[in-house]
Amino acid sequence: MNAMNTPTTHAAFWRTSSRVSQGTLAIALHATRLTVFAVLAVFEPILRVTLSLLAILLIGVSLFNRYVVHAPHFLFWLMMGLAAGCGVILILYYRLMRILAP
Repeated sequence: MNAMNTPTTHAAFWRTSSRVSQGTLAIALHATRLTVFAVLAVFEPILRVTLSLLAILLIGVSLFNRYVVHAPHFLFWLMMGLAAGCGVILILYYRLMRILAP
């Protein structure tokens, strides 16, 4: 019987190939994670300033229309909800960056 045809050799081959494929997959996932994190890190200052200013602007417009203009059909709570949504989006962005950080 040839040494290449023994069951232990086949099992060792499959264990080795399984380890190699798991290592390759781990390296590919790590590279993908770093790439996504790099893109998020590049856009973080722009997104932070934009969402923060938008939230402050929405709160200011809401308060101005509610208490100064007294607009009867102004959707105050919708605007406040949009301002809160900007804050929530920014928080989720930072959480995603924390998850993907190296």
